[in-house]
Amino acid sequence: MRCLALAQHLTMLGHRCTFYVAATEGNLAEWIQSQGIPLVLLPQSPAPISSNPANEAWLSCSLEQEIARFQKALGQHRLDWLVLDHYGLDKTWIEATRSLYRHILAIDDLADRSLPCDGVLNPSASSDDYQSLLKPSTAKLLGGEFALLRSEFSQYRELSLTRPRQQLQRLLLNLGGADNDNLTLALAEILEHALPPQIRLDILTGPTYRHGASLAPLLARKSNWCHWHAQASVAPLLCDIDLAIGAAGSSAWERCCLGIPSLMMIQADNQIAICHYLEAAGAAMIFSPPTLETQLSKAVQILPSMASQAATLVDGRGCARVSQWMEQRHAI
Repeated sequence: MRCLALAQHLTMLGHRCTFYVAATEGNLAEWIQSQGIPLVLLPQSPAPISSNPANEAWLSCSLEQEIARFQKALGQHRLDWLVLDHYGLDKTWIEATRSLYRHILAIDDLADRSLPCDGVLNPSASSDDYQSLLKPSTAKLLGGEFALLRSEFSQYRELSLTRPRQQLQRLLLNLGGADNDNLTLALAEILEHALPPQIRLDILTGPTYRHGASLAPLLARKSNWCHWHAQASVAPLLCDIDLAIGAAGSSAWERCCLGIPSLMMIQADNQIAICHYLEAAGAAMIFSPPTLETQLSKAVQILPSMASQAATLVDGRGCARVSQWMEQRHAI
């Protein structure tokens, strides 16, 4: 979603953007195309992974095959900018494809590999995290001010910040993605017993969530609970939320922009840094299913301060800042 947010902003400025996406399950290709952004599917290779990069688990084929299929997709075309958002691609991939684009911006969350790029964007990192990984000439776009959010969040920020959030009245559950293990249901069942009956729960699921039917019995028992699925715009809903239970991806920055504190669960390695960053900032607390009820009780007691801290981290103008930097870099 962060790449889509940046693409939409660049398109608004008059630039032409195209997504190059691997033909794998859960790639959000249909969702991207529905937003009017052109997309090229990179064919899936049946061959097994043969290379051994540091982040091999993020690859759907070998590094050599990743290079070959991108080169084939571009042909003789040369890009002004490549925005790379892929944890499995590193210095080897970048150097092998460097003739295909003039500039490259890498979006990262791991700070664990060399990225010879014009710039690296990581909202939850500091310069020290990349001290031995980047060239001195690489621009470091670090901190929440560079979080890439869709325009709706800056538009609704002022309205959302007027909500007092002094006490818990509405709670959001939003784990994002496909949620293959249906943790949404597991956490909702914990909340059924943990929440006072007057608290409203809004369950928000994305377009690739396929377990909606499993929530039906629970929702039938809780008349003030609601399930929202594949919403084109979520900011209006979030403006009425006091506290969110959610994943630690782009949605975490969206919640901060609107002044919404979070309980966050680490579901993958790329979420570790942002969880600890937001917890250290006082905007979130980390939980696991066994500790959900305890952490929820703690968060309710300090809800106003968590909300205030969250709002200071992100203002929703990250896409504008990054777009301006890209235009200036290209003009040099």
